[in-house]
Amino acid sequence: MDVSANKSSLCAEQPGGTFIAQAVFLIFILLLTAIGNGMVLITVSVNNRLRSSPANYFIASLAVSDLLVALVSLPLRIDQMLHNHNWCLSLEACALWIWSDMICSGSSVGNLAIISMDRYIALSRPLHYRMQVTSQRAFAGIAFVWVYFSIWACLSFMNWTEFGTQSIFITTECTKSDPVYYTVVLSTAFFLPLLIFIFNYCRIFGIARSQARNIAKSTRSSKLNQVSPESTAAQRSYASRRERNFKAAKTVALVGCCFIICWCPFIIIFIVSLWCVECILDLQKHTGLFMFIKVVFVYILPAINSCLNPGIYALYNREFRQALKETLFKMFGCDYFRKKDSREIPSISLQHTIGRSAEDPNTGTRVGYALNESYANDEEC
Repeated sequence: MDVSANKSSLCAEQPGGTFIAQAVFLIFILLLTAIGNGMVLITVSVNNRLRSSPANYFIASLAVSDLLVALVSLPLRIDQMLHNHNWCLSLEACALWIWSDMICSGSSVGNLAIISMDRYIALSRPLHYRMQVTSQRAFAGIAFVWVYFSIWACLSFMNWTEFGTQSIFITTECTKSDPVYYTVVLSTAFFLPLLIFIFNYCRIFGIARSQARNIAKSTRSSKLNQVSPESTAAQRSYASRRERNFKAAKTVALVGCCFIICWCPFIIIFIVSLWCVECILDLQKHTGLFMFIKVVFVYILPAINSCLNPGIYALYNREFRQALKETLFKMFGCDYFRKKDSREIPSISLQHTIGRSAEDPNTGTRVGYALNESYANDEEC
């Protein structure tokens, strides 16, 4: 009864200015995450060029993970911020939050692992890539990732440390006290996919170095020997395809690095809190430092990671950037862009054309018809 009364009194308190600022920042992150990853999904689904590549299915799957963070996890975190970091929702909502966090963060690193495998195959076996990475296999890989992490998330409802007892409870925060479960799940559902990602990228950069040496050798030999135009064109086409694959690999590597930077501090703090409670209690004595670590590395950085990926695609992937522009063009309609373009065309040139054609009635009729027809085509997009 005292615990319930204490919780009610804490939840009735007005949030402090610092907590309101944190909540506003997370709301901003939520909007960026939802809009950015929503645009990624829309762009991949409506653009035939992107849809034709199974690699973009993995990108879409990663966007779904980040979008779920914005729709499920972040609203609950914001509610906690607005109650001075106190959990004021039900125990069921607490269990849902832990479950959704497991799926979203786990599927993110799982998707990164499978994307790294896809990029390695594209670079190591480019001629066989389309036969090995088909749409059916891509969907099977994505389904495996989501089922695998959903199983681990559902296992969070059990207590692995003290079997048969409650492990999810609320003090002032939503907590699952189960060191054995988290140790197993972090090993198999976080560090294992992360090691796969790092291992594949070590091999990818090894291929990049060897390819750079081969290109340098072939360039020197082509200068010394006569090479047919057909052979040169084939080499250029092959080199261009490899260059595109390397650029795509670099983009995914950047996504992975951002994930590691945003999540590894949280994971380290989390492991310490599980197995060294005294360390956390000692840290709590330094209130300012403790709150800084908690807010930045536990609340803010993992949330920021979910909104970074769409920006990385837009900045570093030219094909995706072009597809995104086309999608925005279709969404906003042609009138906005046509009016914007028309302001850049001097009106005197149009009037001069009509004035000249007016000298000949037949010609004037044809020109006027052509101009009207051109406007009709613009409106159709």
